Amino acid sequence: MIPGRLIRDNDMTPKANKEVFKAQGLARDEDAKLKANKPLPLFDQAHEEDYRHVFIELRQSALTTSPYVTLMILSTLLATFGLMANSTSVVIGAMILAPLMAPIVSLAMGLARSESSLTLSSSKTLLIGPVLALLSAMVASWAVGIHHVTHEIAGRLNPTLLDLRVALVPPLAVTGIGLGWVDWQVIYGSFLLFINNLFEIAAAAAITFWVMGYTSFARAKKGFGVSAVIVGLITIPLAFSFWQMGQQSRLINHIQGVELMMESVPVRLERVSVKWGSEPLVQLNVVSGQFLSDAGYDDLAEQLNALTGVSAQYRFSPELKR
Repeated sequence: MIPGRLIRDNDMTPKANKEVFKAQGLARDEDAKLKANKPLPLFDQAHEEDYRHVFIELRQSALTTSPYVTLMILSTLLATFGLMANSTSVVIGAMILAPLMAPIVSLAMGLARSESSLTLSSSKTLLIGPVLALLSAMVASWAVGIHHVTHEIAGRLNPTLLDLRVALVPPLAVTGIGLGWVDWQVIYGSFLLFINNLFEIAAAAAITFWVMGYTSFARAKKGFGVSAVIVGLITIPLAFSFWQMGQQSRLINHIQGVELMMESVPVRLERVSVKWGSEPLVQLNVVSGQFLSDAGYDDLAEQLNALTGVSAQYRFSPELKR
């Protein structure tokens, strides 16, 4: 080390202006020799004592313990009741209580350092936890007997590329609710969001371990490759959902507020919503001074198809103008 001015002029520096220099994190022995001729890293690098402490903690976190099982069940039940009651605060409480983050970080270290024992142990714990969560949420949905998609549930059914949330238990609880309802749309959307969030966290943690010096890129590239393949596969349905969202928005913008003359009666189209499928289903209110005939609504559907350029089914809700 080349001492700076504050160290060289130690005796001439007023005591109140002295700075503290901590050297515990400096590289030692052979590690110091290897790093001596390299440029300083942007972030503090881990050393031997850090390895030892972190690995002990992560190996313990990768185990399936009774506190882990208990917290997994309790947090899922709390999330399930919060979702059904449409209570954001209860759902947030379940997220705080959930223990899934610890085995995910252990999995990230296992992938980053190609540690097969740590990877397998954390993967086993990650498999047991979600299975318990799904069973708990499914039983709770049967016990409560509510079959209504609340706003909190609906917010976890259509993940897209814009969804960067890291919540784990709430979408998993929604999947369990979907199993209880035997509703494929609820199961698919929420479980996709859970898998997306899980691997986002694992990938971010693995990259962080690499940046902090817990592994080299040569050692981590295999784990990074596996993560990249999984994230790439998840991206496909997310990209499709994102495209669907764009199409729905475009369709709504083309129809919302449109005014037309049908059967010599001025009508205005309001409260437009779209459910995307093999053929989009468009629901909207038709506000007019008098109700149209069945033929009039058929003509309206044809005009809207021509206007939007999309072949869709329309469900009209007549509404008299006040």
